[in-house]
Amino acid sequence: MPDTNDSDLVKRRLALQDALAEGERAILQGDVLTQDAAKKRMQKWLEFERKEP
Repeated sequence: MPDTNDSDLVKRRLALQDALAEGERAILQGDVLTQDAAKKRMQKWLEFERKEP
């Protein structure tokens, strides 16, 4: 029986590969934002982080 840590590692690697493939597909389809556009979308959360003690 495989070690639990080994199967967890495989799951994490597969999840990472899936996320990278999704990002690559988005780039190829032009479904991306500039850094400025991303900051504008995230402004509410970025301001919240600055207010944290």
